[in-house]
Amino acid sequence: MVADGTIVAPGDRHTTYWDVTTDAMLRREATAKLKPKTAADFKLIGQSLARRDIPPKFTGGAAYLQDLRLPGMVHARIGRPPVPRAELISLDASALKAVPGVIEVVRDGSFVAVVCEREEEAIKARVALRELAVWKSARAAADASGRLRSPQSGTADAGLRGVRKNGAERADCREADRGAVHSSVSAARLHRPVVRRGAQRGEQADGLDP
Repeated sequence: MVADGTIVAPGDRHTTYWDVTTDAMLRREATAKLKPKTAADFKLIGQSLARRDIPPKFTGGAAYLQDLRLPGMVHARIGRPPVPRAELISLDASALKAVPGVIEVVRDGSFVAVVCEREEEAIKARVALRELAVWKSARAAADASGRLRSPQSGTADAGLRGVRKNGAERADCREADRGAVHSSVSAARLHRPVVRRGAQRGEQADGLDP
């Protein structure tokens, strides 16, 4: 008999899945030959169970990762460049450390972050970081010429969406390309927004010292 992960054998002998399972045992193909439980043996399926996650959500307790508070925990925010692949030329770290709550300024090449005692202090420090950091964009000249469109311009986006909506239209475009004689080369940046489901907060990870 098995109950709550404990295997009980005749003679009151018992062990657990955790004691007898090894990594090698788990590296095998699932054959689906094991006879499943009957409905009469179900203890949880089909029952109305209390939601353990509701009370902390209702009372403002620790329901999500960003609610977790650990001893000696600090908060960090990363300084993002204004454009992709920009190079961090200079940063007045001393002025940034003078911002209330800042514990440390971490920089590794063009990666920069602020570490603070509290979350709201880290948010304010990141705003100050944006003002103090000097970035250089390798694509500045190309963007200024207008040959590379920004995602907000919609020039490349609109055409891309139109082709995706209609498979026949996409096929027609391919046929037209085969017969066309291109006398010039154009460049464009195609932007596809990222869609994610999750808490839109900055502190989605906690680092623990072993």
